[in-house]
Amino acid sequence: MAKKDRTGEVIQTKYGPAKIIQYKSNKDITVLFDSYGIKKHVDYGWLVKGKVLPPGAKKGLKKDHVGDIYPDIEGNPAECIAYNNYRDCTIRFFDGTVKEHVTFDAFKSGRVSPHKNRAETIRIRRRNEVVGLENTMNCGLKAVITEYYSNQDIIIRFEDGSEKHTSMDSFKNGTVANPNINISSYRQTTQAAACISPSRNKTLPPSTQKKVRKDHVGDIYPDIEGNPAECIAYHGYKDCTIRFSDGAVKTHVHFDIFKSGKASSHKNDNIPKICIRDKYAVGKVFHTTRCGNCTVVEYKDSKNITVKFEDGTIVNTVSSALGQGMVDNPNHMRSEYIGAKSTTYNGIPFTVTDVVKTKRKTDHHVQWIVTVTFIDGTKAETKEALSRVMQGKICHPSFRGFGKNRQNPYEVNDKKWWNSHTFLDYELYGRAFETKTSVYYYCRKKGSLERTFDVLTPKEMIERSRPHKQTG
Repeated sequence: MAKKDRTGEVIQTKYGPAKIIQYKSNKDITVLFDSYGIKKHVDYGWLVKGKVLPPGAKKGLKKDHVGDIYPDIEGNPAECIAYNNYRDCTIRFFDGTVKEHVTFDAFKSGRVSPHKNRAETIRIRRRNEVVGLENTMNCGLKAVITEYYSNQDIIIRFEDGSEKHTSMDSFKNGTVANPNINISSYRQTTQAAACISPSRNKTLPPSTQKKVRKDHVGDIYPDIEGNPAECIAYHGYKDCTIRFSDGAVKTHVHFDIFKSGKASSHKNDNIPKICIRDKYAVGKVFHTTRCGNCTVVEYKDSKNITVKFEDGTIVNTVSSALGQGMVDNPNHMRSEYIGAKSTTYNGIPFTVTDVVKTKRKTDHHVQWIVTVTFIDGTKAETKEALSRVMQGKICHPSFRGFGKNRQNPYEVNDKKWWNSHTFLDYELYGRAFETKTSVYYYCRKKGSLERTFDVLTPKEMIERSRPHKQTG
């Protein structure tokens, strides 16, 4: 078959319409730009991508940023007085200092400094970040950073107006003592006040207070069966005595277990299993996320539950999946997806012809094997999720192995020319290029002995092939 003649084809580019006035091959065409003239020996793929520069066109005029004013690293205004290119600017600072060979990005983002010493620039940048930070010290007073010299030398001011030199670590940890507070006097006051009135202890700073253990005696929470249980003795967070509604008393119970409703009056703790059996008892109805409602028809244990769907389908599952509604009805999934049609990422129509539920041999995890039939009759199986299959996240077998960096078919030897894939009436030889909406492939008609190739999308191959009928 003769090669396609693209003479007269007009392609819109960012420089205006480009008309092909001579077509020798995909690698050698002559193009006429309306506003620029004629350019020879142009690659068709590059022209479609818009990467061909017309004769006499410039890549873009350099913007002059002279006069632009942005704040420097200290917040003072700085002005660009000379702009050679994006990586070479001359900046004049607020104090009259001039600095050359500055990148425009650093100037615009406020990272330039009039200081020649890099350490001083870093210190100023750090100072701008930390000055003004607040934190509460262990003495109970708030402190704010007012000056920064280094990580080991900062000045903070307390709420009472006192200032102190300290380090960043001490400030962050809240271990800076207020020079106007005597901790020993607080402790003496605490001991004296405790003999008179325990309530006076609340007026002291938190660091000098003694934490009082909360007494949970009398607290009532439901047990694992839903009946009320009362705490009758509290010796610590991990040692509580609980009295249940049936009169049973249990000691050494963790308060978190008691409060969360997991405490049981049974010594062998078999009650959780009884509750799980009650939750998934025969006759209970559960709602699934994709397949409607199902009813429990048999319960052996938490890992062996038999449920029945509304259409009569019986499935075995586990309690965790049933409680989350993640039980699938195989017949429902088949009826929902079999016959569904979609298109692959590169534009090939396909139809779902079969959906089979299996389990992986490694971890027995449930997965679906989807069989699809493409427009040329080719069948393929995939283990991709059904949602990804319907989004076109699958590939036709003939198009596998065509990576983005595949070698140009004009440069390969004769053996590789004939080691091709077929699709409808075309033989495929590799990926040519890709746009935002389409993928182009090197191809030619079956039986053609010409050494030239067409560059087509799968959709164009379908349109130019003989009438076909999709099976399935």
